[in-house]
Amino acid sequence: MTKIREKSIIIFRSGLIGDTIVAIPAIHEIKKNNTQNKIIYVSFKENKEHLEPINIIGSTKFVDLFLILRTYNKILLLIDLLTLIFYIISSKNCEVFHLETSEFNYKFKKKFFNFFGVKNFYFESTYINKKISIRLLNIVNQRYPISISSQKEELSFNAINDYFELKQSVEFNQKKIQFYIIAACTNFKSKLWDKDNYILIAKELYNRHNLIPVLYGSKNDFDYCEQIINELNFGYNFAGVFTISQSLFFLKNAKFYLGNDTGVMHMASMMNILCFTIFSSIEKDDKWLPYGNRHINFKTPIICEGCKLKVCINYDNLCIKSIQPSDVLNAINLYLES
Repeated sequence: MTKIREKSIIIFRSGLIGDTIVAIPAIHEIKKNNTQNKIIYVSFKENKEHLEPINIIGSTKFVDLFLILRTYNKILLLIDLLTLIFYIISSKNCEVFHLETSEFNYKFKKKFFNFFGVKNFYFESTYINKKISIRLLNIVNQRYPISISSQKEELSFNAINDYFELKQSVEFNQKKIQFYIIAACTNFKSKLWDKDNYILIAKELYNRHNLIPVLYGSKNDFDYCEQIINELNFGYNFAGVFTISQSLFFLKNAKFYLGNDTGVMHMASMMNILCFTIFSSIEKDDKWLPYGNRHINFKTPIICEGCKLKVCINYDNLCIKSIQPSDVLNAINLYLES
């Protein structure tokens, strides 16, 4: 008896935490239209220390199989490519959603998949100045007509361990703590808003609204966040404490997000949390703005806008230093008191 081959849907998306998180709405739409088909998520991994997509969105149940192309090792990359080819040729039918934006070269990948019989390859062919989350949805829209402005369904995250449940139930639910998220760290020095600004805002929000800050970040951010907590003498430092899925789950009860252009910002927007974002002007366009239309984004127009520098060379971070904490605080107070 001949085994019936199943249809495979391949999602190609590379990048780190923020890059993966912004693709969730598009992945969600693909899953909605392929509940009976196998969803395979393919991504590059340039460094063996990098988090893999399964660690970021694995608990959403939108993806059936994660396949990593380990480019840091030629032998491993060859094995991974052979595995990908196996899934392509063993599939009854195969469609590819290249969830990258036009800055990434899609032509070679398209030829690769076409060579192995994949006829349906969906991609962004021309650049548009929209948020990446919307641009990726536009790619899916080529195959499955969707309403870009429609409300997304609430995402479901699992894998909450005992430690996390204890933290949430004992310290937050029973004490009825009202909290918000601060992400004060960033990998780019050109994006870093001074920690004194966060301290000033946190003190005002505590005195006026009895709101407690919860600091998010990676394990490498723990010491920096601890400096802020020590100066405040209140709040919680959860940098590096939770897994991604736990962090997303915890975000659901936050009043709002305050912070830099980071992966945490994208996590908050995916959980439908209002974001007060601090943007440098290293990008001219809107591509990294948080998903959704109700967020309050602070960004200063400046002569050197679009520099793309990780470290500001000539202007001492003028673009981000021009954002005044009083303006951010006023916007937050207006939201809380409306």
